[in-house]
Amino acid sequence: MVDGVNRGWYVAMSLLDYERTADLGYAIAGTLLNDMIEDARERGLFDSHLDTRMAELIAETEIARTIHYYVTWMQDQGKTPNFEACMCKLLGYESIQHVAEFGEELYKHYGILTEKSSLAPIYGRIASCYLRSFGHSVEAGTSEIDRDVIAQRGLGLPRLR
Repeated sequence: MVDGVNRGWYVAMSLLDYERTADLGYAIAGTLLNDMIEDARERGLFDSHLDTRMAELIAETEIARTIHYYVTWMQDQGKTPNFEACMCKLLGYESIQHVAEFGEELYKHYGILTEKSSLAPIYGRIASCYLRSFGHSVEAGTSEIDRDVIAQRGLGLPRLR
């Protein structure tokens, strides 16, 4: 028996607080974005609209990284991240999707090519990250659940469901 009789649900939920911070979504998004920026500059693909979106994504991936570091610090201090872990997962994995969508916009039809195509920019990582991002949104609790936890436990809002 772990923790006590009729406490299994709470044990499982506390484990999710740590599982949500195990993957490094911010690092995947940031690395992909940096590689796309470098490649797109070499190809001369940027215009003012894309520059603005790129700057927004740089900020988004940095926020995701900062939240991840904060949650890691909390764990190091013996604190249990709760809604913070949900923020970490949500921001990290949504950043991957946003960066991949930017790649598809930047490279047009070439952005959807997989690693099997010699024409795929950045070895097909854009398409791979985009397709995988949907799986990330349901792992360790869906993005909707993450938002509910952030609203209820982080902001003190009432339960809606």
